[in-house]
Amino acid sequence: MSMEKIPPEIRDIIIENVYPDITALRACSLTCRAWLPSARRTLFRSISIDPKDTGLAFRRLLSVAPHIAPCVRALEIRVRTVTQRWWDVSDASLQAVSWPTLHGVQRFRDAEAGTPASLLQAVFPPGALPLRSVATLTLSALPVTGAVIALFARHAPDVRVLTIDGCKGLSFMDFIELVSAFPRLHTLRLVAAQWLHLKCAAGDPAFPFPRLRRLEVSRKVDFAPFVTWMVDHAAAEGLTSLACSISSLKHAIALGSLLHALGDCLRHLQIGFADTQHPTDILVNAQFDLSLCTGLCSLRILCAEPQLSSYQPSLSWVVILLSKLHAPLLKEITIVIRSSNLWALNLEGLDVVLSHVRFANLKRVTFDIELDVPSKRHAAEDRKLICRRMSESHAKGILDFGSH
Repeated sequence: MSMEKIPPEIRDIIIENVYPDITALRACSLTCRAWLPSARRTLFRSISIDPKDTGLAFRRLLSVAPHIAPCVRALEIRVRTVTQRWWDVSDASLQAVSWPTLHGVQRFRDAEAGTPASLLQAVFPPGALPLRSVATLTLSALPVTGAVIALFARHAPDVRVLTIDGCKGLSFMDFIELVSAFPRLHTLRLVAAQWLHLKCAAGDPAFPFPRLRRLEVSRKVDFAPFVTWMVDHAAAEGLTSLACSISSLKHAIALGSLLHALGDCLRHLQIGFADTQHPTDILVNAQFDLSLCTGLCSLRILCAEPQLSSYQPSLSWVVILLSKLHAPLLKEITIVIRSSNLWALNLEGLDVVLSHVRFANLKRVTFDIELDVPSKRHAAEDRKLICRRMSESHAKGILDFGSH
């Protein structure tokens, strides 16, 4: 059988399984004319470029082969080479302001190559056609300035999923402006973002804030100003999925306000504590609980942080949160925990709480255990321990386990 006679669905499965072997994909594209479109779509589906090193090559590729542009579904802009200052400042009084978390980091010289904004403008010139097929955009180590925001608003107008990793702006309002540049955005991931704590003029962004459905914030981000702004401007009404970590009283208060605004609209929640030894005190002082999250379908609890010691053995916040939760639609609870921290979790108390009629529709309680010494023997011991101490849940058959 010649290659052209292979059924299209079989051909597509072959090409999908070859990915991400670029050499093999190139070979597939040269197999025959019938294989070229599928191989091309897979080969250029995800692109990562550095504006300085590979940006112009990407620009030349699109200029000589514009039919490739619709193939690009995921685009990552990552500044891998340090060339200059991280931000563009027109106000001379702000040029001497240093980043509070970057003490000792090399200062960039103005004499070096152009700014990331100017490099990006060379990659995406004003006359270039927008990349309307790009649905997933990742921005890494970029300054968040007006020029950068305007560029992406013009050249990637249909982004649905935005990831911000290691980006910096003068204020968190720069990030509000950036997110608002994508009207069709439904998922926002804040992996690492920094801004100066400067007083900025209040006001609405130039573009309407998108109706987010999913928000993920890592422990590296001070999400309190961002979340507070969303609540104050009624920008969180469509949110159905939320993932975040609490590291201070300020975060707990801001998150409590967000949960109050969402009410029974929230369906999926991931929550944990990071960089704090006193989570129970934070819950009490902030009067934080999950009593308003009546629409939850799944809950993921992160207690794998290496925050415990023999002097502060407390994962009581897990039981406290669940004791105030009344979500009739809740089907699944996942607890991510280190094997060495299992002793600090009140498993008997957890079993009592989960046996309440409020959790009658609960189908699965999964313990995702991070093994300090990975072995099947240690995993089996942890499972026996949990099953023994959570006898009612074990008898119902709702306990499940994962380990890594």
